[in-house]
Amino acid sequence: MTFGTLVAQDAYVDGVQAMKEGDNRGAEFHFRRALQRTPGDHSMQQMLAHAIMNQRRYREADSILYSILQADSNHAGTYWYLGLSQVKQQQDSAALFWFKSYIRKTVNQNNPNISAWLQAGSCYRRMLHTRGLNGSQLDDMLSMYRQYLKLNPLDPMVHNLTTFIDKVEELRPSDPNRVWVWTER
Repeated sequence: MTFGTLVAQDAYVDGVQAMKEGDNRGAEFHFRRALQRTPGDHSMQQMLAHAIMNQRRYREADSILYSILQADSNHAGTYWYLGLSQVKQQQDSAALFWFKSYIRKTVNQNNPNISAWLQAGSCYRRMLHTRGLNGSQLDDMLSMYRQYLKLNPLDPMVHNLTTFIDKVEELRPSDPNRVWVWTER
């Protein structure tokens, strides 16, 4: 291991610690320092984008993430972070696209982030509240939530999600082409 790699690892650890403490500017500083030693490290670039995103500098964070995609479209974590960025920007359709892309990229991996299923379902749920969903979108939302519950049966939200799924099944329109807006009231 070279000196530069050791410096980058130390900076990475410092950046992660800063994020845990809520110091996103400090995290940004450490991740930039690490990237000076390992400029092509996509995981480090993602962490930098995450720290910047947490400062609400979305355009800059998205720009970093898009550049990673251009360099390596198989780097699954990029899709995850683009999804998170879009959620923070209240762009649920775009977030849904990125989370579903992440799921497709990680379906055969050993340790994917199973929260992607929850995030995708939740994008659909927010869209159900505002602009509505048609039958196939409702089916996809329910499928996302069911898969999440299957992968994470001990989640404290199991009861709430199961109740929501049951209520959607009970109240949803019979016409699959009808767009249904439901605010859960």
